[in-house]
Amino acid sequence: MTTKPFEQDSAAAASVLSEARRLNRVVYLNSPGPRPSEDMRIIRGWENTYDLGRLVGAHHECWYKSVEEADGS
Repeated sequence: MTTKPFEQDSAAAASVLSEARRLNRVVYLNSPGPRPSEDMRIIRGWENTYDLGRLVGAHHECWYKSVEEADGS
């Protein structure tokens, strides 16, 4: 489970993907999750219930208090 090599270093990202392919492993990026969230499940249900058509865009914000100290990475 990772995001950092993919956000900060394309060579490191390529290395991670190469190793995953060699090991026949899945690389799980923690944003977004592997399954739709409850709110997206509801919206997808509305698409069918109300014949809304295909979802073409979305925006989400998450606010939280972090107690981590910046390490400069």
